[in-house]
Order: sequence, then structure tokens, then C-alpha cells
Amino acid sequence: MANVTLIAYDPANQIARPVASADTPVDGSGLAVQTGAGGATFSATAGEAIASARLPLYVANASGKVLKITNNEDQVAGLIGLSAGSAAGDGSALSIYGPGQVISGFAGLTVGAEYWAWNGQIVLFSAVTSGHWCRPAGVAKSATELLFQPGPVIKKP
Repeated sequence: MANVTLIAYDPANQIARPVASADTPVDGSGLAVQTGAGGATFSATAGEAIASARLPLYVANASGKVLKITNNEDQVAGLIGLSAGSAAGDGSALSIYGPGQVISGFAGLTVGAEYWAWNGQIVLFSAVTSGHWCRPAGVAKSATELLFQPGPVIKKP
């Protein structure tokens, strides 16, 4: 794998950042990252079954494993990427699309519309339940492609 760097999720700053070596991750959740034009694709260990690609994910602080976000504020704030495929279950390897990538494979997106990460899915803001936590995930470049650019966390009024 070219251009590989170890990163760790920093929950205090809600970002994934490079670390000095595999022996010194910030919180024990070291991830391998493939960098290149248009963002990065991470490799991580799933903490649950991930049924399909393009699901919003966060790193669980207790285990360092990747899980689907719900509408929990901390999970939504911890969004690190979208699944690039599926994972059979706890302990399975999983690839993750990082910010800055144009992710294909969606269906029926509205070109130019902003899509949100909420409750384990990518949806239009109108689909988010009032009182639930969510955050912008990106903008549809076509009916099948989303430019993944996470925005600030909000609680829908």
C-alpha cells in the first residue's frame, strides 16, 4: 500500500490525526490510511456488522472499533467517514471513505442538494427527526455521487 500513515481518532478534538508510530496512537484506535487525490480511504476494525457501503461511521472510544452512528450527539460529532464496503461483524476489517472524496454508488440523489449523516444513514435534512442530532455529510455531485464534506453537528429543531 502506498502512502500509508497511521492515524488515531482524537475524541477531544473530534478528528482523526496522524501519530508518530503504531506504538503511540492517541487512544489506542490506530487506523491505516491510504492517501491520495480527493481525500483518504481508511482501514479499520468494525465493532459490529456493517451491512453495506456508504453508511456513516464513528470510532467507539471504549473499543477503538468503528460503528454506525445513531442520532447520539457524541457519535454524530465523531463521524470519521462512510463505509466503503460491508463488514461481517465485530472484528472484521472495513475500509472507510474519508472527507474530501467523491463517493459513488448512491441512487436518486438530488444534484446540488446537501445530505446529512443521521441515524446510520445519509439523508436529506427533511428526513431527520426533530430533536435528533445530525450533521451535514456533503453535497450531491450527481444522482449517484456525493462529495463527502462533513459539517458542524446540530440538533434539528
